[in-house]
Amino acid sequence: MTHSFVAGLHVPTNLLVIGDEESTTITYDVPSSLIGVENSSVPFSIQTESEGSEALKKNALALDARVDTLIKGAFARAVETRTKL
Repeated sequence: MTHSFVAGLHVPTNLLVIGDEESTTITYDVPSSLIGVENSSVPFSIQTESEGSEALKKNALALDARVDTLIKGAFARAVETRTKL
């Protein structure tokens, strides 16, 4: 597999949590929108294959799922314990 050292610029992903007494907003970079993007004007999911890009895409999408699980888990825990994020 070909390695992409540039992908390391985006891992860990950026995550911003802003909250007050009324609400909480989480904004984050979707990893697959940044990792392995060969042509930023074309969505990663429809770019043509290049050497190593399929493995990189697979890993980036797996990271998307992990970030999503983390955020959903944080919200579920906050609701469960009735605390603000």
